[in-house]
Amino acid sequence: MKLLQLNPDLQDTFPSFKGLALDELMNSRSLFLHSKRLMEVVEQAVSSLDDAQEFVADLTKLGERHLARSVTERHLKVMEEAFVLALKDILDEICTEEVTKAWRELFGFMAGTMLTGLEQAKQNC
Repeated sequence: MKLLQLNPDLQDTFPSFKGLALDELMNSRSLFLHSKRLMEVVEQAVSSLDDAQEFVADLTKLGERHLARSVTERHLKVMEEAFVLALKDILDEICTEEVTKAWRELFGFMAGTMLTGLEQAKQNC
């Protein structure tokens, strides 16, 4: 939700979010499901730290699928910022600079891999 609160212009990049007021969106099944999918990707990232090959392939495919939504590097950067803000809200004082840096590194890796997939999809069009 922070993503759209901070960047309301991004709401239209999500087809199922179009035309909804933020309060409607907050209670929508679409937002819940998208948030759940995002957290599943983050969970997969953490659990595949020892063997990232399959995860890289999955992220690359995810990037390819996001071509249809015109996702850009800016979108992924904004998502990272919203995620870090949410972490700080949830973790409060235990969200140290070191913790924040680690999550940013993970998100940077994920975003970079997705961008590779986006570029590959563009070349195949």
